[in-house]
Amino acid sequence: MGDNRRREFLRLTAAAGAVVVTLAGVLAGVGLILANSATKGNASSVAAGAAQATAKQAGQRSTTVTAGQTPDAVDALDPSAPRSLSIPAIGLGLDSVIELGQTSYGAMEVPGNAGTVGWFTQSKTPGERGVCVLAGHIRFAHERGAFYQLAELSPGDIVNVTRQDGSSAEFTVYRVESHPDATGGQARAAGTAATGDTPELRLVTGGARFDSLPGEHVNELIVFARLTGTT
Repeated sequence: MGDNRRREFLRLTAAAGAVVVTLAGVLAGVGLILANSATKGNASSVAAGAAQATAKQAGQRSTTVTAGQTPDAVDALDPSAPRSLSIPAIGLGLDSVIELGQTSYGAMEVPGNAGTVGWFTQSKTPGERGVCVLAGHIRFAHERGAFYQLAELSPGDIVNVTRQDGSSAEFTVYRVESHPDATGGQARAAGTAATGDTPELRLVTGGARFDSLPGEHVNELIVFARLTGTT
């Protein structure tokens, strides 16, 4: 089997075998599509006790955001796919972002290795009006994933996404939620990407049960962020 065919086989195998994050759960369920929604369903907010966020790393740009407050958004950008991702608060910097489609069952694909983050192509591009979804792993095949430290994010932390057109979209985190891995499952995706006038970002984790080490419990996480700067 050639290298290209082998890589494609591994990617599709991981996408089909891992526990997937459904578009319904990310964008439509439990009030996730509504930036100002106070409804949490059964989710527990990781950021519930935070009063104000401060920079966790020297040189990190941070916006003061009180827990429960949603920052004001700047004007949306024209569509352009993501090229790279940087989250200074957790020391994450990725030079590339892959594309994630849908499986034959209608669920969102997940990255086929631990260190990769993917953009769900049925969602909006970063900075465009609506919700952009980037997915990665906490653990994958007994390795720490790119989103291993995602739960450490707090309101006010910055997520930078460089786009294919050379521009950069800066998002400010305003909520982090943890969901039991049982809420994931092999459910089918419902509809297409969320619509709306506010440019938003969702960082989501997938494959929690598949990725977990024996005896280790790993929740799926959703980070909510809003476009607050562009360059």
